[in-house]
Amino acid sequence: SMIHSFSCENFYSFKDKMVLSFVVDDNAPDRPTYIKDGTGNRVSLLETVIGPNASGKTNLLKVIPVIKWLLIDSWNENPANNMPIKPFATSGPDELTKLGVVFSLEDTIFEYDVHLTPKKIYFEKLVERSVTNERRTAKTLFVRESTDNNEYKINLANFMAPAGFESLIRGNATAIGTALRLNHELSKKIAEYWSGIDFNVLETGYIDDQIFGRHKVLGDAIAYFYANKELKAKADEILQKFDLGLDSFEIEELKDHQLQVNAMHKFGDEVMPLSLDYESSGTRKLYGLLKIILLALNSGSMAI
Repeated sequence: SMIHSFSCENFYSFKDKMVLSFVVDDNAPDRPTYIKDGTGNRVSLLETVIGPNASGKTNLLKVIPVIKWLLIDSWNENPANNMPIKPFATSGPDELTKLGVVFSLEDTIFEYDVHLTPKKIYFEKLVERSVTNERRTAKTLFVRESTDNNEYKINLANFMAPAGFESLIRGNATAIGTALRLNHELSKKIAEYWSGIDFNVLETGYIDDQIFGRHKVLGDAIAYFYANKELKAKADEILQKFDLGLDSFEIEELKDHQLQVNAMHKFGDEVMPLSLDYESSGTRKLYGLLKIILLALNSGSMAI
């Protein structure tokens, strides 16, 4: 299971359509980071975005967190609230933002497209493409379109929507997010994959630009490593190779259930603890990112 490509149009600093594809054709040389997934497609496991300040790197990476929010969490939003997107600065209020993603689950490819403003979803479509040794098949699972009278025309021919689904559809929640609340099997399968995608980029930018005190990415990493000793040991092993003078991080739960973290510095045969709060910003960010990366490697999901 993996993402094959994603796209955006009229999204933050991207006025025209942008497509980022991870699919590698057969002419490319063999590399450890190129693998075939269950659909037979050759996909790159690693991509790096490089560019100067204000070139749109973070805006490019926002597409996946926003799609994840739409698919999994949009139903939890207050029906009166806007969705977490912004169109290109000079766009008119009725110009639609268009997002799309192609991803595989085992031997099936799904193509999801959504057109929306911050206030309302105007179009939504999910297509399933199956690949077998005999043939390739494609079928549209659902199409949802806004009509002139502000209602929705919905075609659910192959979606097997649960009872009560259409009565719950609203403007700022996706069809998959809605069906998920009704225990729809395919929506649960899609949400299970997308819930494993982790990132340090949100709608408003880099997560820790918004947080005062201990950084959220780091706080999440500490809690995760405290509960998952095997991945913590792997993180410690990697940290030792960064030539930071670190042997490990020791995490202790205090009486008030707060987690106290000490970085263990090695000097010859001596080991001296130093509170994580006194480590450099770079070291703290590295520890937070290791959780995101190791979790993705361990579960076969995606880290951004």
